[in-house]
Amino acid sequence: MLLHGLPFPAQLVKAITCARGTEFANWRRMEERLHCEVYFTDPCCAWQKGTNENLSGLLREFYPRGRNISRVAPAALKRGLALLNARPRKVLNFHSAQDLWDFQLNFCCAWFDNSLLLLIWRIPPRGIRG
Repeated sequence: MLLHGLPFPAQLVKAITCARGTEFANWRRMEERLHCEVYFTDPCCAWQKGTNENLSGLLREFYPRGRNISRVAPAALKRGLALLNARPRKVLNFHSAQDLWDFQLNFCCAWFDNSLLLLIWRIPPRGIRG
């Protein structure tokens, strides 16, 4: 999405942490487009990317290790990702990633005098949605 020129709200990304795989070969372009920094973890240092490792574990619930994900139907992938994004997480104060994404998209940005202002916000109490 990002590298294909599709619209993406760059102000929602603060940093990207990734391993040293080939899937991040265009990391400089990501930094330019999103105006953020890309951090690379050291090999064999899973503790440097705890959120990534946790998500990998959650993905294994749907797609066990060794399963060829390219053979999974796009609709099934979309359903699985929607379930993961709707799952409350302790690190997000028991909000789901989808809740916070929606909240940021709807409430963190405002246009004023032709410039984008980022409003300071805190995570809303559980159950409150925009």
